This record gives sequence, structure tokens and C-alpha cells, in this order.
Amino acid sequence: MPKWMKTLDSSRVLNAFALGFALMAINLKNMPIFLSGVGDILQASLGGMTTVIVVLVFSLLASSSLGVPVAFYIIGGEKAKASLDSAKALMLQNNSAILAVLFLIFGLNIVGKGLAALLG
Repeated sequence: MPKWMKTLDSSRVLNAFALGFALMAINLKNMPIFLSGVGDILQASLGGMTTVIVVLVFSLLASSSLGVPVAFYIIGGEKAKASLDSAKALMLQNNSAILAVLFLIFGLNIVGKGLAALLG
């Protein structure tokens, strides 16, 4: 694990949340997934204000992968910390496999949408 990530273990909850949110926003791996979702919303032709609201709700749901564990930690205390530490260790150990499966699923989804647009 990189040194800067180890410092997060000893940082305050709100500082770690803010850094995680910033990293999530600028992480290039998230962009294709986010842009694909926004593209689907825009293609739905929902109208001005409805489109803005749906994009905001989508963004909120997309960021829940960060917010839910933080809320769990704040509410659950030490029990939550043990569960989150276990999940963290598992995800660090299997990071490459997790990313490969996720990108395979998202890639197949995007290719399927592209083929449907070309053939349909």
C-alpha cells in the first residue's frame, strides 16, 4: 500500500472523506463509467430541469460507494472498523481481479450499447 494511503488510517474521518471524494472525482478510471451514465441520461431526452435533477441523483448514487462506508464507520464505531478493516484487506489483496471484472462488465455494457445503436 502506498505511503500516502497508510496516512489515511490515522487521519480524522472528515479529512479522509474529503480526500476520498476528491480522489474519486479526479480518478480517470471513474470517468468512462460516469460519462456513460450521463450519456444515457442525456439520450433519454427528459427535458431541462428533469435532466439536471436526474444527473444530480445519479452523481449522488455514484458517490455512495464512498459515503456509505463513511456513514457505517461513524454510526457503527469499533464494530464497523473491524468489518471495514477486513473488507479493506480483502480488496487490497484482490485489487487486480476486482478491477478486471468491473472493467470487463462495464466494457461489455458499453460495447453492447454501441452495437445496439449501430444495428438498431
